[in-house]
Amino acid sequence: MACQQPQINTNLIPIKGGMSIESALQNIFISNQEENRIQKARKIMGVKIDSLTDEELAIYLTEFQYLIDTWMDEYEKKLLNGKTLRETLNEN
Repeated sequence: MACQQPQINTNLIPIKGGMSIESALQNIFISNQEENRIQKARKIMGVKIDSLTDEELAIYLTEFQYLIDTWMDEYEKKLLNGKTLRETLNEN
């Protein structure tokens, strides 16, 4: 009879900074969604971004998304009496 190894839930094991192993691995490895986002950007932009690494492109995409989100929030606040759409919807 073979002895089975106990299963350890690595999500609960804290590491430096209070981060779980799962969180640390997500920071290290690019997820499928992130990989698809990078591939889609490369397809749209073509040879113009061939000199960028995947990591550099991921940083640029994240920065662009932040700018878009910020600009949308500002625009919504102009239209909705100083509140974003999310804030307006959460009031109800």
